[in-house]
Amino acid sequence: ISNVETRLLKISPNPVTTETVGIPYSVGIDGNVSVEIFDQQGQLVRTVSQGFHKAGEYAPVIDIGTLAAGVYVCRLTTMQVSQSSMFT
Repeated sequence: ISNVETRLLKISPNPVTTETVGIPYSVGIDGNVSVEIFDQQGQLVRTVSQGFHKAGEYAPVIDIGTLAAGVYVCRLTTMQVSQSSMFT
């Protein structure tokens, strides 16, 4: 059993000032995890991570240089949790 809570952590930098952004998150129990980025219209623009994850902390850095300037929502989804965070 893990002492880690499943959640999105602080997206950095926010507001985005580079072509990359860190999307850190933690997973409390082993299982399927989806981390996705959506635009203001709710359209999926990037899949950060998808599939089976062991409990623990993850910190992918993704290239967002091809995305238009604007507000985006990052959503973490597991069987137990769905959590979102906005970034610009």
